[in-house]
Amino acid sequence: MSCGTVANTYKTLESMVFVLTSGTVVDTGDPDCEDKLAAAEPELVENLMALRDLCRREDLAAEIRHQFSMKNTMGYGINSFLDFDTPAQILQHLMIGSEGTLGFIASAVLRTMPIMPQISTALLHFPTLDAAAKALPALVESGVTVTELLDSASLELGRQDPVDGHVIPPSPGGSDAALLVEYHCPDATSRHEAEERGDAVIAGLDLVSTPEFTDDPAVRGPIWSIRNGLYAKIAGTRPSGQTALLEDIAVPVSSLAGVCENLQDLFGEHGYPKSVIYGHAKDGNIHFLVLEDFREKKGLDRYEGFTEEMVELVLNAHGTLKAEHGTGRIMAPFVERQYGPELYGVMTQVKKSLDPDAILNEGTIITSDDKLHLKDIKLTPTVQEEVDRCVECGYCEPVCPSRDLTLTPAPADRRPAGHRPGEGRRQ
Repeated sequence: MSCGTVANTYKTLESMVFVLTSGTVVDTGDPDCEDKLAAAEPELVENLMALRDLCRREDLAAEIRHQFSMKNTMGYGINSFLDFDTPAQILQHLMIGSEGTLGFIASAVLRTMPIMPQISTALLHFPTLDAAAKALPALVESGVTVTELLDSASLELGRQDPVDGHVIPPSPGGSDAALLVEYHCPDATSRHEAEERGDAVIAGLDLVSTPEFTDDPAVRGPIWSIRNGLYAKIAGTRPSGQTALLEDIAVPVSSLAGVCENLQDLFGEHGYPKSVIYGHAKDGNIHFLVLEDFREKKGLDRYEGFTEEMVELVLNAHGTLKAEHGTGRIMAPFVERQYGPELYGVMTQVKKSLDPDAILNEGTIITSDDKLHLKDIKLTPTVQEEVDRCVECGYCEPVCPSRDLTLTPAPADRRPAGHRPGEGRRQ
């Protein structure tokens, strides 16, 4: 919720052990790893150095910096060619988010981040989604650590929660929205100073009611419970047989209000009235969920038309089509459109250099099939009510009735103490 682009895996990685398709094992924690890599993979090293030099060309470097100034998991992390000089360092950072297409990651050492002991939270209730999005630049400028956006549909689902719904204020009518904001601080003095900055911003906002910052766990807990369980709540309400598609984009914060408004227009135009928008608004990163029935061709056709217009909307806003989720096969056909042919060519060369026989996760991230996102769609046939409600989020695996039937969920005797069914994993 708070790592943004400064405390993610890319920034906190210390070392990695990975295996290439050739069988070469690379341990970047080994002081001699650069020499060993050069000896074992001279052609690969040469290719990486050539791509590094190409990416540092002024125009390409500027585009790469823009792309990765946002949370961005679209394509390969070619910012590695700007941020690191040596082959092994470049290579281990290219591995991050590569979805098994470049090699096998055996282990990784990450630097931990301190959790601030003083946290202050407020739920800002706006009359419209547009008002909430337009408030973001001032909140970000104030130093807010977390800013979670919840649109009207998200809030309504929260209000229906029998345990925690009381923390969501009543709807003023129309399409309201909220921002869950937090300041994370090292001590009480800095927390009070942050609250003062927050209050100064709030005084100039268009709000339904005046919020209060609090560090009371009894107040903060229910708010976060609503936010963390949002995906399971939303997807769980879908009609039997429909598939829940959760998309993940990021745009410059200054563009987010317009993008949200245009997204809502697209939902209406393409017949997705139950779609919702929520997410990590501080970073211009939002998730939106659409429900589609792929059992009939008209559903696939509708999804194709919506996806094309959504892609154009995001790229016209100089955003990225994936901010946290992997590129996968759904967005692989659009990687070149986002980066342009030359930078996409860098990515294809990365893939070819590391997987010359194309044996790793074919079609993911790199593809020549511009219709790949419309093929092999996973269907969710009707089984029975309890099964149909499952959205495969994984949150309730430890208490799932199927927990002893597969190797995936944690056995019942190893589930976390106090874990509740449907309880989210807060990152």
